[in-house]
Amino acid sequence: ALNGLVYGLELIATALIVAAVAKLGFDRYQGQKLDTTQYRLLFEQSSDALFLLDGERVENANTSAAQLLGLSAASQLIGLSVADFSSETQLPGVNTARLAAEKTAEAHAKGTASFEWRMRRFDNGNEWLGQVALRSVLLGERRLVLARVTDLTQGRAYEDEQKRLTGKYQAIFDQSVDAIALIGLDARFIE
Repeated sequence: ALNGLVYGLELIATALIVAAVAKLGFDRYQGQKLDTTQYRLLFEQSSDALFLLDGERVENANTSAAQLLGLSAASQLIGLSVADFSSETQLPGVNTARLAAEKTAEAHAKGTASFEWRMRRFDNGNEWLGQVALRSVLLGERRLVLARVTDLTQGRAYEDEQKRLTGKYQAIFDQSVDAIALIGLDARFIE
């Protein structure tokens, strides 16, 4: 439950940063007018992996995005296609290039899109599952997509370990020849 709360708070904080970056100086952020330089700093120094996409091509990315993909500099991502750092197919077996185009179109049509995506690191080729949040943004006359990517690997590993331990202790509880009872804080029997 605490893990979920922390994740929820991280999403809220990220949404504030993404909203600020998406507006690029046209609104107020935390009561202070920010200029383009300040928004660029928010983008570049964010701990969230952020990509600015023109279609399925990377127009800009921050250092966190480069690190998440096993690169040393964000500039190495510029001009790459999303397919260049994704698994060839996405779940459930859909072609990456086709699905990337569909998700981009969805973000433009609805304003946002959120989904899981199979990614691939450049340094070791390992594939991993990411959570992607897209937001359609208008910069001047150009319609682009701001993408935030979060690695789900650690969270899933934690969940898997919790399930394993729960099953292990449930088996001990069920197979014990000793009398064991679970009692809630209100002194009522749980099991």
